[in-house]
Amino acid sequence: GRESARYDYVVVGGGVAGTCCARLLCCKAPKASVCLVSPTESLKTVKVVKRVTDNLDELTVIEQPVGSFNDANLEFAKDYVESIDPEEKTLVLGGGRRISYGKLAVCTGASPRVHLSESPRLITVRDTDSAESLREVISRSNTRRVVVAGNGAIALEVINKLSGVEVVWIVKHDHVGDSLLDVDVALHLLESFQKRNKGTLRVDQSRGGAE
Repeated sequence: GRESARYDYVVVGGGVAGTCCARLLCCKAPKASVCLVSPTESLKTVKVVKRVTDNLDELTVIEQPVGSFNDANLEFAKDYVESIDPEEKTLVLGGGRRISYGKLAVCTGASPRVHLSESPRLITVRDTDSAESLREVISRSNTRRVVVAGNGAIALEVINKLSGVEVVWIVKHDHVGDSLLDVDVALHLLESFQKRNKGTLRVDQSRGGAE
């Protein structure tokens, strides 16, 4: 296949994680060569809308053409990755081009780890699409109670959108949104959730793991 120059950093994936990773590398290491590999020239990035708390910003996802990025040490390869050889530190693109790297960041997403057995009544939520699927399932069924296990940003978003059903929220921390919110904000948010759900939201603080 065709050879190419070696890059200090190669980032695979044109989503929010890949784009932000590549641009941050360009900023923090301006003398390093960075290559971003993506099959599309329309890249996703984020823009800070406002600071909500010390640990939480409101962000919006935007799409920008690769030509709008002016990082001098960033190169773009429009292609997909055919194979990766971690021992040789090389990857081969779909068009046959071979790229060598110093360090590699793979930012192509992942499948969620589901620790429980498969069941049509068990739904794993990790993004906006799967959250919308959850809402559709609930609206189509006669579901009366929903159990939400998790205390991160996705769990907060799910709780925020659930209505018309009894909700049991299982967390293992001292307060909801532990990694994102301080105690006062968490209590205020929980109170607003409970008022909107008319008392059908209950928090269960569980210290044990799944059995």
